[in-house]
Amino acid sequence: MQPRCLGLIVACWISLVAVSAAQQENRVRMAEGEYIAADGNLGIGHVETEIFHFRESWTLWRTPTGDYEVEGERSFESPQYFSHINPFWIHLTKDFHVDEIKEFTRLRFIRDSGPLTCSLRADKLHCTSGAKDPVQSLDLDLEMEHPYAIMWPISAFSLGSLVRATKDRVGEKVPVEIVTLEEGSEDLPLLTVTSEGSICYLGQDRVPFEAMGQRWTPKVYELDSSPVRHLLIWTTPDGLVLAAQQSKDENSKLQLVSFRKFQDF
Repeated sequence: MQPRCLGLIVACWISLVAVSAAQQENRVRMAEGEYIAADGNLGIGHVETEIFHFRESWTLWRTPTGDYEVEGERSFESPQYFSHINPFWIHLTKDFHVDEIKEFTRLRFIRDSGPLTCSLRADKLHCTSGAKDPVQSLDLDLEMEHPYAIMWPISAFSLGSLVRATKDRVGEKVPVEIVTLEEGSEDLPLLTVTSEGSICYLGQDRVPFEAMGQRWTPKVYELDSSPVRHLLIWTTPDGLVLAAQQSKDENSKLQLVSFRKFQDF
């Protein structure tokens, strides 16, 4: 490579790093919080992929363009007694739809992998395993027909994005799809499993929800799909998930236990 070409590449890389740093500095911290499923099994997924002792801490940022980013860390057991600690990043549109996620983890059957990145477009899901060597990267594309969410293993922000499909029309079931990502084998290191279902807005709960001195009158939704079974979801009026629970099992509950708001969103 000619010295001039190498110098141009280095200059471009430095410029990109500078732009990225400037974007980071111009972000506004909006809120931070933590979700916990304190009683063990969330009752989500197959027996071998059920989620135990889930904890998710996060910080919400608004970018200079008016959309949002979430940075955080998840810890959980899946299967039971097999621990995971995964940092993550989520990009949200201005109306809080999830359109990109990154899980900073290595896939079980691909040594050169990570971060796992998925782009969620209205009609297509694209995921890539990531790799230091691009040749080793595994890419998946999936055509989507209805509003959908990814469960990897579960995300309150994915659930919050999905409830917007109801447009808060009480009692109307809206077709949705739930996509789970599974690590199968060396021959099938990453595969998508799509399950059809529906989500329905049930109205406002009469019982207020409180966290860290804040009080909300929550909206309630029911998500019915095989990976999550019958999942009740409570949100704030602006769509932040407060809790999610198996409808017939109060012990299978994800709940916002810590919350601090710095700016309105």
